[in-house]
Formats: sequence, C-alpha cells, structure tokens
Amino acid sequence: MQLTSPSRASGGWLSIPAVIALIVIGANSRDDTVQAVSIILGIVTFFVGVIGGVIGARIVIPSRIEHPYLWIRGAGREFLATLSAAR
Repeated sequence: MQLTSPSRASGGWLSIPAVIALIVIGANSRDDTVQAVSIILGIVTFFVGVIGGVIGARIVIPSRIEHPYLWIRGAGREFLATLSAAR
C-alpha cells in the first residue's frame, strides 16, 4: 500500500542537492557578490525544501473533529479498507 505519491513525498529531498551545490559554489567563489547570492539562495532553497517536504509527506489531513468522530481528507481506498467499521 502506498500512502503518498512519490512526486509529492520527494519534493523536500530534491532540494538537498541544490543546497549542497549552492554551498560549494559559494565556498569556491572569490567574488563577494556570488558568495552572498549563493548563501541567500541556499538558505531560501533549504526552507522551501523543508516546507515542501512537510506538506508533501502528509498522509491524511483532519478536516473536522467532533467527539467521537473524525473526518479526514487525503485517504485512499486502500488505507480506508484497513480501518475497522464504525460502531
């Protein structure tokens, strides 16, 4: 059973090579402008990757909670089939 799509879950992981590349470019550059730009872009890319990874990796999202019931969004049929019937 696959709970999240690979394209959504991998969004955060794809930013890691970009952050590493920006760090290497900034560390090897002799120009102060290139260093500053690569540092700023690296920080922005890092936070975008973290936020994208957290949002993309969500399995189910609660849409409404009233005791004793819970309404959820984002659950596939395979996941719902594993749950016991409501009593």
